Amino acid sequence: MNRSLQLALACLIAVAAGCVSFQDMRARNAYLKGDLDTAESLTESALASDPKDLQARKLGAKIATKRGADAMEAGDMQKAKTYFDKAVELNPTDDTAQKARDFVDQDLRSRIAD
Repeated sequence: MNRSLQLALACLIAVAAGCVSFQDMRARNAYLKGDLDTAESLTESALASDPKDLQARKLGAKIATKRGADAMEAGDMQKAKTYFDKAVELNPTDDTAQKARDFVDQDLRSRIAD
């Protein structure tokens, strides 16, 4: 492989790697602005490209946790459970999501028992 082709390939790889970082940055910025739809879309896109992307998994868990909390506030515990399950699946070390999921599970079980 000639030197200019190697250089062009190296630049292409660097640009592609930078796009993923830029996408994560855009998703985080959207999340911080409260634009969960955009943040979720960008995060899902990043995870579709790389399911092991730790930053995207953590942000996806935060988004799902926020959506779960909103569903709880609205009184939709089943929807909240779905979001908290997703959050724990994306980031099993997220204590907030885990505790929220446990709370919702307990609430749903108590409703069945009553």
